[in-house]
Amino acid sequence: MKALIELIVIAVIAALGYLGFEWMKANAPVLPEKVVVEHVPLVEVITAKLDTHTLVLHSEGTIQAPARLTLTPEVAGRIKQVSPALKAGAFVPAGTLLIQIDDTDARLALASAQANLAAREAAVTLEESRAEVAIADWRELNTGTPPNLVSRAPEIALAIAQRDVARTTVDQAQVQVERTRIAMPFDGRVIEEHVEVGMRVDPMTTIATFERSGPLEAHLNLELAEIGLLGLDPRGQGAEGLPIELSARVGASVRTWRAVGTRTLTNLSPNNPVVTLVANVEPGDMPPPSGLFVEAIVYGRDVEAFALPAQAVKLDGRALLMDADMRLHWFDAHPIHTVGNTTFAAEGYTLQPGDQVVTSPPAVVVEGMPVRLFSEAANQ
Repeated sequence: MKALIELIVIAVIAALGYLGFEWMKANAPVLPEKVVVEHVPLVEVITAKLDTHTLVLHSEGTIQAPARLTLTPEVAGRIKQVSPALKAGAFVPAGTLLIQIDDTDARLALASAQANLAAREAAVTLEESRAEVAIADWRELNTGTPPNLVSRAPEIALAIAQRDVARTTVDQAQVQVERTRIAMPFDGRVIEEHVEVGMRVDPMTTIATFERSGPLEAHLNLELAEIGLLGLDPRGQGAEGLPIELSARVGASVRTWRAVGTRTLTNLSPNNPVVTLVANVEPGDMPPPSGLFVEAIVYGRDVEAFALPAQAVKLDGRALLMDADMRLHWFDAHPIHTVGNTTFAAEGYTLQPGDQVVTSPPAVVVEGMPVRLFSEAANQ
């Protein structure tokens, strides 16, 4: 009897629990279904436009004089006169006497050579006179051509040879006298001077260093790859007439000069893949000083290309297109050159005029993924 009562109690409790669960289920609040929203990246695009562009390269280099000369004497001696014009920084015209070396020994040697020449000339005259007398005596007893011993031909030839040697000695002595006077070889500027009156010099002594006056040159450094962009031949051809703009900070202002390319200098090696572009500088109102460091803009050849923002093209040369269905696709831009924030892409590859090039790519890109435009999202 007790067991039956316990079963009845359990059954009643189970029934009540089931009825309570069903009541709660029936009266529970209805939750809205979860909505899954797909994330579509936002991008910006530009329309590809094929146009003619001038390739511009940035470079740097220095201004150089057309020639630099280190002056040394050709004779030894003591300096007895130095021109006041021989000062560092001074401009000196060609032919100006710079230094006079003591010429006493040279003039004595010249006088001795001249005296020896006079003696040799007299010896020739004497031998010729003796020959005339000997020939006259020979003709009194003989006919025909007198022999050489009678006409003294060997003696005369020897005297003439000795006279010619004496003349050469005089010329050499005269040159030595002239070499004691050192003059400015061209119009130019004194860079350094190293002599004083009383100083003894020899052919190994550096007297001064000069720069020739004339058209200044800009020597600009270019990478070997940039030579092809300018249409230049590394061996030196193609630089003629290339327009260049130079600039440098002088004091508180930035000055500019125009220059024209003339040639290229190559000294390539595995450790030095640099080509030097040489240009003649137009001096303008204030020519740049020799040795000045300058920045340069080199204007190269014209190309048909697409101008794209640099951030749109990856380092491997790829970029993104957005098609008509607003989906992304990779393409090879074949970049020609990058200047500042602009990359020039070549004509005739995947990119066509009117294509939509993505300028702000998403962080993660999957081929064919959908996108939205910033401009459309802003209007929603």
